[in-house]
Amino acid sequence: MNRKNIYVALAFASLLVLPVGAEADTIVMDLSRPTRPAEITLNSEGYWDEVYNTSDEYKHVEFGLFSVTHCIHGFGGTDVGGGMTYWDGFVYSVNGDNADYGVTGSSDGWLMKQWGCMAGGGIKTDAGGNVVKDADGRVVSEKGVPYLVGYWGYYEEEINGKEPSCQINFTDGNLYRTLGIYLCNHPWPYYGNIHGDGFARPFDLPGDEFAIYIHGVNERGEDVGRVVKHVFADTEDTGDGLYQVRQSDRWEWVDLSALGSVAGIYFTMTSTDSDPIYGMNTACYFCVDRLTVETDSEARPARPSGLEWTAGETEIDLTWTASSGGAMGYNVYLDGSLYEKVTATECTVTGLDPYTEYTVTIEAYTATGLVSDPLEAVVMTTDETAPSAPSSITITGTTEYTLTVAWGAASDNVAVKEYHIYLNGDRMKRVAGDVLSYTLTALDPGVEYEVAVEARDAAGNRSEQVKTTAVTASTTALDGNGVSIPAAYPNPTDGVFFLYLTHDQRIALYDLRGVAVHVEECHSGENTVDISHLPSGIYILRCEELSQRIVKRCN
Repeated sequence: MNRKNIYVALAFASLLVLPVGAEADTIVMDLSRPTRPAEITLNSEGYWDEVYNTSDEYKHVEFGLFSVTHCIHGFGGTDVGGGMTYWDGFVYSVNGDNADYGVTGSSDGWLMKQWGCMAGGGIKTDAGGNVVKDADGRVVSEKGVPYLVGYWGYYEEEINGKEPSCQINFTDGNLYRTLGIYLCNHPWPYYGNIHGDGFARPFDLPGDEFAIYIHGVNERGEDVGRVVKHVFADTEDTGDGLYQVRQSDRWEWVDLSALGSVAGIYFTMTSTDSDPIYGMNTACYFCVDRLTVETDSEARPARPSGLEWTAGETEIDLTWTASSGGAMGYNVYLDGSLYEKVTATECTVTGLDPYTEYTVTIEAYTATGLVSDPLEAVVMTTDETAPSAPSSITITGTTEYTLTVAWGAASDNVAVKEYHIYLNGDRMKRVAGDVLSYTLTALDPGVEYEVAVEARDAAGNRSEQVKTTAVTASTTALDGNGVSIPAAYPNPTDGVFFLYLTHDQRIALYDLRGVAVHVEECHSGENTVDISHLPSGIYILRCEELSQRIVKRCN
């Protein structure tokens, strides 16, 4: 395969090319001097041989100040035949082919011929970098002079909601005034509009139109709301009830001054020949060259100051001190997204969630689109709504020493964070908001208790309490038929207690977590049980079906 190489010396890596006679602040995109990559390799067809390379290093190609997107939505590969391997964005080309490869009304011939330009090549310039024109004032084109072929990835953008595929951004992140750009029709849509191409129909209806739109973006990559339209093709009445396509095959200068000061531009396209589901039938190719901008000498507006706010549950009132330096309004951002443009120094942000943090950003802007440095603060809505009371409360189990309480879930405008359990008016425990039962322990046998539960949210709001009463079970009478324990506590010196059994059996002591901490085989008659090895506390003695609370004071 024959290859051509374009080499760029490192000394030109940041060079901005100015045409002769232009103001010193005018900058033109010069495709003959790429800076990233510094070398563009062309294949035998005269276009960039990395066209299907989707690696990150090729997703942006730079020409000094100007960064153009390439294959930004992926796919890639090497199949340019029937498999129609996908690419979008821009491709460097010197191909200049303007032949018709769709005379049969099919798209098959175009798949290998996507790199041409109806003008026959890129824009010819003289030794001073000025555009050469003929006697009629038309731009002179020449095969071998570079230009960019653009393919608008409408399906990924409009159907899948992805970022614009055809972008030209400024590498230094500054704003520039856009003066204009040269655009030229591409052979595939040009001839497709004449006789169709298997997907597209001929342009022969009144109102048919194939157009491109150039949009400006700010430093955040957001659309500035200004757009320039250029029509590549439409139809004209032949006078006998028929219509024929009217379109240009030349490079045309498109004035972009209406975009104002921007950090970049992107392109979209429309055609009256479109499918309601799959989008344009007209091949969405176009050619671009020599985007021209000028540095913006206008001073940016000053950063707003003094941001104050008053928060409610679902809205926040913002006020700030006005900016100086020609500000005509303010952009208000909520969590990085534009919420509203205002001309006053106040804004009410509504539709918020209670008890939630938001990042608010205020920036001033001028009539030409210049913006100030941002004023930013983290604000938080309030929560003044208490949870509802738990929907029910029941005692689901009792023993001599425990009560198990359950309740129905409460509701809240944000979320129930936790439940608090009270015993005879004293708070005993708090549990997480997804827990709906709890066992109170270390109670006395045969005693009536009042149990209450309340819900709380993260802001500390409390619900009303739901209450109930319950009596712990009475201790089984120990009258010699099984167990008897002297009323006195275990001896505080030696940590023993005495146990009388009517027959041999196993006994066990449990701590209040329900863990067995002492197990012993005892015989009928009097037994001495030594628990000196256990720490002080309350234990439950169990033998067969009987139980008794044991309080060990100390060793």
